[in-house]
Amino acid sequence: MSSRNLTNIINERVSVVNYNKKQNVSEDKILQIIDAGRLAPSSVGLEYIRIIAVRNQELKNKLAKTGFLPSNSQKVIDCDTVLLFVSSKKENFLSKETLTKKLSQVFKGEELQHRVDGYFGFLNTIKDFDGFCESHAYLTSSFVGLEAENLGLGATWIGGFIPSEINNIIKEEKLAIDKFENTIFTMCIGEYDINQQPNKIKKRVAMKDFYKLVK
Repeated sequence: MSSRNLTNIINERVSVVNYNKKQNVSEDKILQIIDAGRLAPSSVGLEYIRIIAVRNQELKNKLAKTGFLPSNSQKVIDCDTVLLFVSSKKENFLSKETLTKKLSQVFKGEELQHRVDGYFGFLNTIKDFDGFCESHAYLTSSFVGLEAENLGLGATWIGGFIPSEINNIIKEEKLAIDKFENTIFTMCIGEYDINQQPNKIKKRVAMKDFYKLVK
């Protein structure tokens, strides 16, 4: 985060309800937001999440019609970019071929082979791999949302979607990189008018009910 204080960004962030569809966001800003997600904590740095950024209006309309609950459809249509957080199934991800392809971007030679063998063993100990990927999607989306707020843009975390429908569209549009890819989470990004938002004040439980400090 550059010019703004992180605490202020957290306090001022709102979940956008109404987007200004007449204002476009520059591609540079969208890529900066996505890069913040790439730099989010990732167990052994393997990036279990991939982001599909949809800016094409026709495709957004298609997603909104069948892939999202009615209460979220208009946001998907009006926002500048819909982000689909996808991950592969365990059957595909837990292969030494996949690990080698990912890790070869960072390691070479004997170190690469050592890392592949070690991470393959570690990942095979994870019993709930889908849940493991979901936790990374939520963490990644948090970094994405904070960077959007930092750039003065709005974001909406959307859990009200239909994974099977979105997965089918991804395959139809040839956006999937393998047959196991599954949509875990979605977000909208775009310009908005703060005065058009019904929830400008965060409603949260009291601090005393949120934590317990053990000394």
